[in-house]
Amino acid sequence: MSTTTVAFDGWSLIGASPEGGVWKVLDVDGWLAKTLRRNRQPRAGQSGNWPSAGNIDGKTVTIKGQAIYPTAAGAARERRLVMALGGRDLSELTIEDAAGQLTAFVETDAIDVKPVRDTMLTFTITVHAPDATLYGPQAFAQAPFASTSAGAGLTYPLTYPLDYGVPAGVTPGSVTVANDGTTAYWPRVRIDGPVTNPAVSLVETGDTIRYRGTVPAGQHLDLDCPNRRATIGDNPASVRRWVSAVGNWLAVPPGGASIAATADSAGPAASFSVWSYEGACS
Repeated sequence: MSTTTVAFDGWSLIGASPEGGVWKVLDVDGWLAKTLRRNRQPRAGQSGNWPSAGNIDGKTVTIKGQAIYPTAAGAARERRLVMALGGRDLSELTIEDAAGQLTAFVETDAIDVKPVRDTMLTFTITVHAPDATLYGPQAFAQAPFASTSAGAGLTYPLTYPLDYGVPAGVTPGSVTVANDGTTAYWPRVRIDGPVTNPAVSLVETGDTIRYRGTVPAGQHLDLDCPNRRATIGDNPASVRRWVSAVGNWLAVPPGGASIAATADSAGPAASFSVWSYEGACS
C-alpha cells in the first residue's frame, strides 16, 4: 500500500521531525485486513453447516519503518519521545493513501524503537483497533429546529443577542450527513434548548431517537449514538431512561443520508448539531 501520511498519537511517521530526522514507513500490515468471527453449527444428519452471521473482529495493525538523523543527540531525544506515545487510553492512527484519509482509534500493544547506529533508528509499532471501522475526516453541521421562525425584522430599542432568523442556506430541522464509504457509522448529536420532547430521525431508514422531557435554555442534550448514551448538561448526567430509540440509533448508511429534528415546541435559540464523518470503511 502506497501511503502519503501515517500518524500515530499525533506523531508523523513519514517526513521530517522536529530534530531534523527523516522518517519513513517501510510496511503497514493489517490496516485493510478484515477477520470475521463466526459460530457455525453442523447440520444434524446432513453434510455441511448452517449459515452463520459473521461479526467483524477488531484489527491488529503493525507499522515498521526507519528514521535517519543529522545528529546522534537528536536521534536519542526523539527515540524517547516515540517510546512515550500511546498509553492506556485509545489513540488515533491516521493513514492516508491515494484514496484518501482514514482514522482508527487504537490501543497500544507494543512500541520498539532500536538504534541501528548513532544517527539511525528502526521502529515497529503494534496497535489494536477494538472498533474495526476506519473513519474518514470528521464533518460538522448545525441547524435550527423546524419550528424556529424566520424572524420578523428588528424591534427597537434593540436587545441583545439579536435574532436575525434562519441563516441563508440553512434548512430548519434538517442536516445532510455524508458517507462516501463502504460501511455504516454512527454520528453524535447535540440538542441545545429551549426545546420540549425533541426527536431526531434518519430520514432514509426511519431510525428515530426521542427524548421525553425539556432541555432548558442554556442546556444541551448529547446523544452518543455509537455507545447508545444520552447525557444532559456540562457536568453530564445520564438521561438514558427518558430516551427511546427505534431502529439502529441513526446509523448512517453508505451513500449518506439526512437527519431531521422535530419537537413539541422549540424556542428561537434551539438548535441541533451533528458530528459525522465523510465516510467509513471496514
